[in-house]
Amino acid sequence: MKIKNVTVFDPSGGMHKKPGDISIVGGKIVNSSADDAVIDGTELTAMPGAIEIHTHIFGASGFARNHNSFWRNLFSLRSLTSRYLSQGITFFVEAGLTRPQIDQAVLEKLPIDFSLMQLDSNEPLHENALTIKYVGESGVERFLKSKNHTDTIPPHIHLPHLAKPGNIKTFENFLEKADGRNCHLAHLAYYIFSEKDGKPVPMAKKAVKLLEKNKNVSFDLGPVGFGKTFSLTAYAELAERISKSNKKELRKLENSPYMAVEYNFLKECYIDATFWLAGMELLLELKDISNASLSIDFPSGGGIESYPNIIACLISKEARDKFASKLNKEALKNSRLPSLTREFSLDEIAQITRSSPANACGLKKRGNLSEGSVADIVLYPIPKGDIGSISSSKLEALFRKPKFVIKDGRIVYKNGNRA
Repeated sequence: MKIKNVTVFDPSGGMHKKPGDISIVGGKIVNSSADDAVIDGTELTAMPGAIEIHTHIFGASGFARNHNSFWRNLFSLRSLTSRYLSQGITFFVEAGLTRPQIDQAVLEKLPIDFSLMQLDSNEPLHENALTIKYVGESGVERFLKSKNHTDTIPPHIHLPHLAKPGNIKTFENFLEKADGRNCHLAHLAYYIFSEKDGKPVPMAKKAVKLLEKNKNVSFDLGPVGFGKTFSLTAYAELAERISKSNKKELRKLENSPYMAVEYNFLKECYIDATFWLAGMELLLELKDISNASLSIDFPSGGGIESYPNIIACLISKEARDKFASKLNKEALKNSRLPSLTREFSLDEIAQITRSSPANACGLKKRGNLSEGSVADIVLYPIPKGDIGSISSSKLEALFRKPKFVIKDGRIVYKNGNRA
């Protein structure tokens, strides 16, 4: 297959708005190929397949199997992987499983590729695990006491006091104790709050200054997605706190350390609106996004369909302000978002959805379109990469339904539908 005369955005490959051809043989990117199948890319823009660095697909589907039909259908492996692929996400990282769960997960044959993280325990790292995930107070202590991690793939850290007012001190204290050690912080936007009248207020600017001094730390972050979901966590204190505040039943998953609580993110709710604002504010305040990966922490941060809206709001201040106007007024008043004028370029979108997560996970052959890389490619109907030619009202639809999603050199989705 050859994609001819397409505009490419690939930060890892050094290709910025670079027109050219992409050739594919045997599911890999090559320098040249026979024109057995040709896509005219003249009016298209190409990016590598997107990478979801922090999700709980296996955890969510495992929970759904023992719940009602609504959640079984919504969170089935088939449904989740199809919904990821349709919007151009071709690889995911499962954010923490036990060794027995990893044994089961590696047997799954899915249309999307994945890596697995192992939950912190006294057991050795599973041969199929990418790295270790440390959770909560005890997990952080074990990480700090463990031998220094100098591997290419840093361990992932879930800090305590998630979403609590004043928890930016937890974030700051951790960085001081980590003292330059390599690590990856999960769902960072939940740890950047000061306190005002007992409520959390985003402190993105201070968080950015802390990150600038700690280049050893990579991280994932993002605004929440509004609507019905389940908070899924192995952190007992958090699960119990959400259950109590939400007045919903706390469910423990069978043969798993994870607990689930039904939740509904509402735009008019102060705390929920603040979560969205914090994630968006932090992304827009970051000067250096090379360590930043976009993730909502599915399902705890909402549905995976929220990504196109998030991307549209990053690219367009007009789209962002229109969406923010629907949020809780007090939360918006306590946020710096309305004053932020930055608009992300396509290069920056490719960085936080492709290059950064690939780098953080040591995925050399993914997240880029270099020779020898896996031929996962997403083609958007953006002529010559000119995002300015797309109205803010059409941006979300554009990223929700790419023109083509190519997986391992084969077209799997076209205009949001199975090919």
